[in-house]
Amino acid sequence: MAEAISVPLQHGTIDCISRTEAAKRLGISVRTLDRRTVPHGPIRPIRFGRRVLFPIAELDRYVVGELAASTDGGKR
Repeated sequence: MAEAISVPLQHGTIDCISRTEAAKRLGISVRTLDRRTVPHGPIRPIRFGRRVLFPIAELDRYVVGELAASTDGGKR
């Protein structure tokens, strides 16, 4: 898997990965990732210049939410 990109913020940095790497990490296609991205879905990417990057913490949050939804019968 590709190395994370550290995006500088006002109070530190955040580790991000590309759309392709995010889709691979989640085990879905890039097109499905796009459908699950805000405003259409719950995943919030960040824009860094012209690039769309996905914070690793945001992807982990999404996975935890999906696991919780699958274990409680899909209720959120």
